[in-house]
Amino acid sequence: MQINTGLVVVPIERDGERVGDLKFRPTDGAFARRYMAMLSNIDEKQKEFIESAKEIDDDKSTGPCGVPNKDVRAIELMESAADFMCGEIDNVFGAGTSAMAFGGVRSTSAILQFLSGINDYFVAARAAKMAQYAPKR
Repeated sequence: MQINTGLVVVPIERDGERVGDLKFRPTDGAFARRYMAMLSNIDEKQKEFIESAKEIDDDKSTGPCGVPNKDVRAIELMESAADFMCGEIDNVFGAGTSAMAFGGVRSTSAILQFLSGINDYFVAARAAKMAQYAPKR
């Protein structure tokens, strides 16, 4: 007997180098629930980050050597956002996934590339699964 669990294997390439494979089952209900929760969590956190960014932008103070404090705070906010999203990714895809995909780089741009690419697989697989149950015309 052979059982197809809907495993999808996506090769991950970072800066032109293959760094590993991402394996997941987009049609698995537990995975879908974790994935959708991740997107919701990131969306909610993004609202908090936007509010923080507005507050940071209003900071006119300077720190050592005349460096604007808002620049330092903006970098810290971006690192915090990246850390949060990497944690969410690891929660959905397994511990170490973000380290494999991003190699320790804390870049929201790279993370958004990852999420966008994964979303394409997720949406396509879920649509195909739902099509099985749609009435035939």
